[in-house]
This record gives sequence, C-alpha cells and structure tokens, in this order.
Amino acid sequence: MKIRSRTRPAIESARRLAGSARVHSTAPGSMPVCWPPIAALASLAALVPAAADQIELLPVADNTLYQGEPGLVSNGSGQFLFVGNTANFEIRRALVRFDLGAIPPGAAIDEAELRIVATRLSAPPNSIAAHVALAAWGEGASDALEQEGTGAPAAPGDATWTFAFFSTVPWAPGGVFRAAPSAAASVPTTPTVVSLTSPALVDDVRAWVASPTTNFGWMLRGTETRNRTAVQLASRESPDASTRPRLIVTFTPQCPADFNGDGQPDFFDYLDFVGAFNAEDASADLNGDMQVDFFDYLEFAARFDAGC
Repeated sequence: MKIRSRTRPAIESARRLAGSARVHSTAPGSMPVCWPPIAALASLAALVPAAADQIELLPVADNTLYQGEPGLVSNGSGQFLFVGNTANFEIRRALVRFDLGAIPPGAAIDEAELRIVATRLSAPPNSIAAHVALAAWGEGASDALEQEGTGAPAAPGDATWTFAFFSTVPWAPGGVFRAAPSAAASVPTTPTVVSLTSPALVDDVRAWVASPTTNFGWMLRGTETRNRTAVQLASRESPDASTRPRLIVTFTPQCPADFNGDGQPDFFDYLDFVGAFNAEDASADLNGDMQVDFFDYLEFAARFDAGC
C-alpha cells in the first residue's frame, strides 16, 4: 500500500532540501545523484516510528470434524463448533480461518489474540489448543439440529474427519495440522470467553500476512486423552454476533519514510534511497510514474518531512 503526503509544508520542505543539495555530475545521459548537506538531514534522526493500529476480524470459514462416522458428518453452517472427547470416546475438532487481507503489506505484526466463546462443556475444567492447519479445507451447507453435538450429513465441500472437501478431496483422519500448539487456554466454566495468545500465535499471523496462500487457519483441539471433555463453542453463524470467534491483531503500518523497511526511519533510509535512485532501480520510483527522476527525490523528501 502506497501512502503519499503532499501537503504544502511538506512540499516546500522537500524543495528546500532538494535546493540545498550538491549535485554530483555523472556521465552524459546518466542520472545525477543529489546529496543534501548533513545539516539539512539532521532532523531525520528524530523521526518517530509509526503508531500501532488494531483490527478485529471475523472468520471467513469454520467447521467441526466428527470422529465415529466414516467421514460423512459435518456442521459447516451450524451455530456451534466442538472440540474435545465425548462420553462415547468420539473426538471432536474445530477449524477456523480468517482473511488477513485488511492488514497492509509490510506492516509489523505486534500482537495477535484468537478469542472464542465457550457456550457449553461436559465436565470442567477443560482446555483448548490452537494448531496451525496444514491443508486447505471447506465449509459446506451442512447444519446440525438442536445442540449439534452429533453433526449433520456432510454437504459438498464440507470438511469432515476424513475429507478436506467432501467427498472429493480426502485427508488424513482427523485432519492435518502442526503437532505443536501455537497457543492454549483452559475452559473453567461456561459461558466464558477463551483467549488464545502467545508469541507463536503472533508468528502464525506474521507468516500468513507474508504468504497468504499458506493461510489455512487453525485446528482447535480440546482434551482428547479422556472422555467427557467436549466443549461447545459459538461459530461464525451464531445468531448472537457478540459470541462469534474473533481474531484481534495489533500491527504497525510500514512508515512511508522507512525506505529500507527496518522499522526505523533514519539516515540509512536516505542512503539506501540514494543508492536505488542512482541505480535507477524501480524501488526508487516513489511517485509511481514509471520513471526514476527528480520528482521521486522530492517525494522522498516530502515523506521524511511528514514523518510516520
């Protein structure tokens, strides 16, 4: 995302900075390199990094995997998700995925919290862990009745215990996910808001922002080593919007003046810009006119004047 600042004070400052530059001649036909005097750049070290923003995202897909059936049961459009183990030793696992496209490219991910609401549980206390899902999966039109604990007949495209997309794309029974959890939390009672957050969860979000095609969301697991540990969770289709899963991400947008992307706008950004400018590299085309010229230099100076 390109952020421009063209206020009159910024432009005037840019012109003063450019006007005081010493232009070193190069070979005929080549681009001149402009080096403002050190005094004109003294203020660059005082630039403040960009302030953090926060975004709250709702899932774009969720579903429950039901063990105990030969991959024929799901709940893609149900009001609830399930994790844990039933009284009959049948495991339930939930899937949830968020679209991170609203986070601007180049932003630094500072914090991330997956927030889900537990609406019912078998016998407290129980726990929930979030594991990175390692394959694409689907959400179909299946919609279980009443408390939804036994699921409904899988619809085309649903994720089930043995299908990533029913009934055309199989996967390992129980789904495929990273063995080590990214975050875990206890569920002492219901109803309760369960908060899953950790440095590993932040790393998950960072990785998905950098490479959206690897974003398959999280597999949610409860206690599976004993029975009567099932937990019912509100899904994205919950009629009570306040109970739907949420991903809260705190991020710092990349500062327009931070040319080298190291998180700190300073004199090194000037040096790197000049290097790209002299090489007529496309990265120095700051105004996007498909030419590397003096107007890009003015744009760079204006960005520094505007700060973060």
